[in-house]
Amino acid sequence: MRVMFDTNILISAGIFYGGEFSRVAADIAEEHNFVLSSVVVDELRDVADRKFPHKKPILDYFLQRLSFEMAYTPDNIDPDIFPKIKR
Repeated sequence: MRVMFDTNILISAGIFYGGEFSRVAADIAEEHNFVLSSVVVDELRDVADRKFPHKKPILDYFLQRLSFEMAYTPDNIDPDIFPKIKR
């Protein structure tokens, strides 16, 4: 199964590495295909820069240890084709 987390879950798992969310993420990644969208990764880094700059090394360590597939989100989404997609 492919599993995708949003930015809030990744903040909890990555910034507070070693906590329950990081253990759950690691367990899921071992048994399932973990997917991160490029938009979520970008947002994760932006949030870390703004709110947790001193925790960025922990976040980087978490992402390096987590096995995942990257799903790239296009920069230009045609609203006539995909009007309900939120970025």
